[in-house]
Amino acid sequence: MGLVQDISAALVALHQGTALGTDIFAYAFDDLPHNALCIIPLAGQEPDRSWKEGGGHRAIDYPGVQVQIRNTSKATAESKAEAIRTGLDGYAVSNHLYCWTTRAFPIYLGKDDGTVRYRFSVDFRLAKNR
Repeated sequence: MGLVQDISAALVALHQGTALGTDIFAYAFDDLPHNALCIIPLAGQEPDRSWKEGGGHRAIDYPGVQVQIRNTSKATAESKAEAIRTGLDGYAVSNHLYCWTTRAFPIYLGKDDGTVRYRFSVDFRLAKNR
């Protein structure tokens, strides 16, 4: 699976969303539903490379991901953002992908223009074995 699909599956496993394309979106929100999540991959940090005994090398990539939470209730958006932050912090997404939060609290992004939909953001650092 790709990064977005892996994080989406983790959010579903944590009961924070239903499915990618339903109430979880990649790269940008659809207009509906009003209450939704969006997963945005980030460049992250430089990979860590090391030589393996017996030849060859191994690498660990450190991509980032931002999960944005949108809801018609500011309190619900904020509490869902905090639930996602604590739920994914230290979470083993798969055998080769681990997740840590990069901030102590969700970030308030404001309201969508012309709507009563509030948005919060949570950033994560991932460790992915190649």
